[in-house]
Amino acid sequence: MFASLPSALVPYAELIRLSKPTGVLNITLPYIFGALYSALAQPVDVSFLLQRITQLLVAGFLLRGLGCSWNDIIDRDIDRQVVRTRHRPMAREAISVQAALLFTVGQYIVWLSMISVLVPNHWGYTIPLTGMVMFYPFAKRVTYHAQVILGITLALGVPIGASAMGMDPFRSTSTILSLPIQHDYQLGIASLFVIYVLWSVVHDTIYAQQDIQDDLKAGVYSMAVYYRNHLKLMLGGVSVIMVLLQIYAGVALNAHLAYQVIASFGSAVVVAAMLHAVDIESSDQCEWWFRNGSLAWGIAVTAGLCADIMCREVLVIQLVS
Repeated sequence: MFASLPSALVPYAELIRLSKPTGVLNITLPYIFGALYSALAQPVDVSFLLQRITQLLVAGFLLRGLGCSWNDIIDRDIDRQVVRTRHRPMAREAISVQAALLFTVGQYIVWLSMISVLVPNHWGYTIPLTGMVMFYPFAKRVTYHAQVILGITLALGVPIGASAMGMDPFRSTSTILSLPIQHDYQLGIASLFVIYVLWSVVHDTIYAQQDIQDDLKAGVYSMAVYYRNHLKLMLGGVSVIMVLLQIYAGVALNAHLAYQVIASFGSAVVVAAMLHAVDIESSDQCEWWFRNGSLAWGIAVTAGLCADIMCREVLVIQLVS
């Protein structure tokens, strides 16, 4: 993939995982969910919605790159001990620490500048998000539940995505929504936030299962290590709570049946298939289900939200005509 790049740039492309789009998907999905969910609470211009989603995708790409860069700087010594990661650019010293830090700071400045345009009052979200991104590489050294930390970090994209649509869920929007709808909207956004934390636990624990033997030797913590004797049982319980919250998020804003069938039921099918089929002793299967399960789950939830928006648009057209 990097054959067309100058050789000096290849390590930087590797540092931001340019050849691995699944990570971009997992970071951008909560932004998309937040933007789409806001369209369930208020009439929205579809062209504006698409414009905002495109901008959020770019912002998500930048955030993923800087997060991977920072993670690899901190984890370079651990990565040398893990078969899957020992050839990363920081682990093999293809980039100096100073150069990598400058590259990471540059990405952060560009990302923050873009978020500042999309969400002028962003500090309530970007300050904790920045802190979580910086802390995450250290989490696996101090807690077995690093996947929860990752989930919270990613899920902060939900309120940012909603705010990019002018619907900050945790600031006063009473001039746009009636108070009862505003309350339901806040609960729905909070549900989406928790949903994404739980989904991150599911898919990233399966991802971490690839490295469990190396992690045990290196003393790295993860939920895959902690729950290794009953991993699928734990993930099954998390998944049930996640699907129930997806149903509630639809109920909160009177979503149409299309949302529940496509997003909630579709999500349940994807997760059930994943947990039933994946052989957690196979690194290849864990990687395959992480990649394809993330894609299938993201499509299901996104399609469900889009279907509900379309139902509302059709209803408006019928009422006007």
